Amino acid sequence: MLNLRFWRSPSFLSPIPGLPVTGAATPRTHSLALAPAGKIVKISGFGLLSAAQRQHLQAYGLLAGRSVQVLSQKPVTIVLVEQTELAFETEIAAQVQVEE
Repeated sequence: MLNLRFWRSPSFLSPIPGLPVTGAATPRTHSLALAPAGKIVKISGFGLLSAAQRQHLQAYGLLAGRSVQVLSQKPVTIVLVEQTELAFETEIAAQVQVEE
């Protein structure tokens, strides 16, 4: 992850080494299995899933950068991707990384 530090100038932003970044909100990243029901989250990655598992999820529209709504967490994770409901086993949902 690239970590840039900026100072404010009337006309531009410029990096200054050694200064902390202030005022920049960083998204909170966690697994889909931990996202509360009713929350809209953005897919950010696929953890340790195999290439075949990733392709299977992507075929259903679960792509990095796409927002999904968590409908339920019990007994399985159910999300709404556009107009399609997808159900995930806990082990798979735990590998799908999301940000709020």
